Amino acid sequence: MNKKVEFRKRAKAQHKAALELMDKDEDDLLLFAALKLRMALECIAYEILQSFEEDVIKERMETWQPGKLIKELKEIDRGVESDHHISIGWQENQDEPAKEMHSLGVDQRVKGSWLNASYNALGSYLHEPTVRQHRDQNFFDPEAARIKMVKISGEISRVLDSSIHAINLNVGITFSCECGAPMKRRVELLQCAGQIECGNCGRIWLVEKTGEVWRREPAVHNSVCPSCGKTNSFPAKVLKEGDEFECSCGVTSVAKQDWCLKIKNA
Repeated sequence: MNKKVEFRKRAKAQHKAALELMDKDEDDLLLFAALKLRMALECIAYEILQSFEEDVIKERMETWQPGKLIKELKEIDRGVESDHHISIGWQENQDEPAKEMHSLGVDQRVKGSWLNASYNALGSYLHEPTVRQHRDQNFFDPEAARIKMVKISGEISRVLDSSIHAINLNVGITFSCECGAPMKRRVELLQCAGQIECGNCGRIWLVEKTGEVWRREPAVHNSVCPSCGKTNSFPAKVLKEGDEFECSCGVTSVAKQDWCLKIKNA
């Protein structure tokens, strides 16, 4: 993503449309309002994702389920679903905190669990009842749906009323992959993971801090040629079905995923 999408603007538009539909007090329009609320939730999640663009591999940028998206971002930043209180102050001495701080506002966030539950609840209104629901006479209840949607709308309003949003402050280290793509990662993530994956080509790199300097070296995988028995090394990356590797003996091996059974109590 080079140009930032104005997801906040889109979220406000979807939320406004949902409120207008709910205000008409027509049960049939609640289904359309539920769809608009779902789209507002998606925009809120995508805005947060967009602020992590340099930290997330490109496949995850395509994740569309808001709850799953926030869960994955928590692997990068444990505070992604917590409200961010932002203040600034003049630091007279480098080793001493500022004597006076001025608040810039609060970046209101939503919990991933709430986002997932709300998204699924709204989605349940948009489908034809299942065979079992028909049998049990468990149909769409407009009154219960309206109560649920009002609560969800209130939380959306809380988030969208924030004076600041999508704040992403961190200390990061930038490496370059052999493919030429920059790889920026948070220091705390590097300390925990010990490796990074290039968001462009998928190459995996081992990282280690020596003194005050972070160093990286390419990770490799080893495989035994099924024809000649020679051990071959190749650049480590997430394998995909159909990836090919050629041995010096001329035989080409193809990556294939198979099921296997193991003894549980062995």
